[in-house]
Formats: sequence, C-alpha cells, structure tokens
Amino acid sequence: MVPRGQAINSVTTLSTTLRSEPPNFTNTDWLAPPPGLLKLNTAVVIHKESRTIGLGAAIRDDKGKVVVARSRPMFGSFNFEIGNFLAFREGLLLTKFYNCPVNIAEVDTSCVASILNSYAPV
Repeated sequence: MVPRGQAINSVTTLSTTLRSEPPNFTNTDWLAPPPGLLKLNTAVVIHKESRTIGLGAAIRDDKGKVVVARSRPMFGSFNFEIGNFLAFREGLLLTKFYNCPVNIAEVDTSCVASILNSYAPV
C-alpha cells in the first residue's frame, strides 16, 4: 500500500458503453489493481434537461470488492470533462475521508486522464 499522503500512481481511461442492465463485474469491463492495492473508479451522468449531474466514486480492492462508495447529485450545467473532474474530486475526498490509500484511479475520458498524468501545472 502507498503511505499516507503519497500521490496516486496513475490515472487510466475507461471506455464506457451504455447498458440497459447493471454491469457484470466478473467480465473484463473492470480491470483489477495489482494484488494488495486499491483502485478508485469515478463516473458522471449528465442530465441536461434538469441541469444536474450525478457524481459517483467507488474504491475497490484487487478482488473487485467495494471498500467504500459514494454518489451525489450536483446542480449546474457542466460539460462531460468538467463533470469527470468533479467526480474525480469526489473520489479523492472519499479516499481522504476514509483514509484509503488508493494506488490507481480510473476516469471516463482520456482528456481528464491526460491532464491528471501531466507534470505541468493546470
């Protein structure tokens, strides 16, 4: 595990598809972290008509077991990239609140992953 206060090692991109039923986590949709490590997954849903977004974050172990999860609505008109940054922020707050030493994070857009993996200040 990463010592408290150390940065997340990497942020990857998750390609998403729309589903009419819940995902089956025994398939290859979710990639597990290495044994003994934790992974943060975040997601956003945008509801343009009601000008709200849904933010979600889950921390799972290498077996796929959910250690802790959170979701919440947020009011406002945000594009997909900003929504993903807000969801990632929720995930980071979750890791801090529960003191979960997360090693890997996965987000829904390559734009967000690219910015988070860059060494240039935002």
